[in-house]
Amino acid sequence: MAGVTQNPKQPLSLGIVGGGAGGVELALNVQGKLHKLLHQRLTNDSHPSKNLQIHLFHRGTKLLPHHNSWVSNHLKKILLQREIQLHLLERVSQISPHFDQNQLNQSIANNNSDSAHLDPQLLPQLLTVICDSGLKVECHHVFWVTQASAPSWIKASGLTTDERGFILVADTLQSISHPHIFAAGDIATMQNYQRPKAGVFAVRQGKPLFKNLQRIVLGKKLIPSPSL
Repeated sequence: MAGVTQNPKQPLSLGIVGGGAGGVELALNVQGKLHKLLHQRLTNDSHPSKNLQIHLFHRGTKLLPHHNSWVSNHLKKILLQREIQLHLLERVSQISPHFDQNQLNQSIANNNSDSAHLDPQLLPQLLTVICDSGLKVECHHVFWVTQASAPSWIKASGLTTDERGFILVADTLQSISHPHIFAAGDIATMQNYQRPKAGVFAVRQGKPLFKNLQRIVLGKKLIPSPSL
């Protein structure tokens, strides 16, 4: 945001890796915020957002793979209408940094200054997003919004896990193999109620987890979280 405020005419390219709900939401919200900021800074420009590009990379064939096709197609249409560049069936394998002297010169020209008067953190440094297909896209910033993955220590601990390595818990949020251990949020998978690894579900489990921790300390019967 600081770079856009200081150099609103400077080209800005953003990359978002992950076409799930988080990646799509981030792409739309960031674009909306930057469009508003550029309109405020470039009041005399008929198209102040022309130098802004947002690239969304997704390794699957459709966005939001865990939602129905209507939702996926509808959001794809919105992204394309807003000129967000979609790269489907593209698996990002590497990000390579390099410095772009041409953009530095342009930044200096836009500010009628020299490099000594520019904040070094605001100078244009590009990252090359490299995909398995050979596709290469240059971006100034890259955001990873990919699917949650389980740390290896869970499996090594001896706790029973699901097929992806997350702690398998009962409705009370207790480990099904070690009932004195509780788990909630992304690190856990409920055995009877499959939930996406999304922040909203982690937040909802906070209150049931707190209540059951209190109850186990007091020697009371635990309450299944779906009923709380």
